[in-house]
Amino acid sequence: MKMNGKSSLKSKNMASKFLLKSLALLLLLANADPAFAQFEERLNQDKCYGQAMLPPTIETEEVTYPESLGGEGQPFTKTIELQIVPAYNIYEYKMKPDCQSFDPRNCAMMCWVEKPALLQKLVIVTDTFQNKDFELVTFKLQTKITHNGATMVEVVCNEYLTSAFLQKIVDSLAAKDYQVPKDQITTVTVIEALQQFQIENNLPTRQFDIETMNLLGIPSANLSKRK
Repeated sequence: MKMNGKSSLKSKNMASKFLLKSLALLLLLANADPAFAQFEERLNQDKCYGQAMLPPTIETEEVTYPESLGGEGQPFTKTIELQIVPAYNIYEYKMKPDCQSFDPRNCAMMCWVEKPALLQKLVIVTDTFQNKDFELVTFKLQTKITHNGATMVEVVCNEYLTSAFLQKIVDSLAAKDYQVPKDQITTVTVIEALQQFQIENNLPTRQFDIETMNLLGIPSANLSKRK
């Protein structure tokens, strides 16, 4: 179909307006959101960054019960079920099991994961005047788990993620009692073990980030700089 001069000019004007609106939106975001500006600044640097999952916020409470030393079937006792960890849903990075890349960014996929509640049975004494065969035990229960999303972290650049470097991580984890099977040292198995270390140390997970490497005692001053 042939376009006349007026239609062509109108299309160009619409395209120009759309481009101006898009540029205005980007400028607005950059000025309004400090995180956007910081991330834009990071991209201009000669360093490597990756998206990591922030550790969840966990609310807890402590409860104390008179636990029966005689177990079930004793007078003035009953069995209760404690919810140690509530059921919750969370976005989580999962590693592709057949991924051969040393870079976790090539192996990760975002999944919506349902975490079941962790329950524990306990036999308690219902009348501590009639039954003295008990001891007071205190449990720290997780009452609420909130997912905090993702963040950008400084990571080890892809060119440094060699099998020798993975072995350094494995050795450092082993020294802190986090084990990876010796015959299964891959990106997937290492990052699974690394995630446990990161969670217990309140670090972002699912990346070979510089903060984690420093905490493991692995020299990483130049590992986030591109060659």
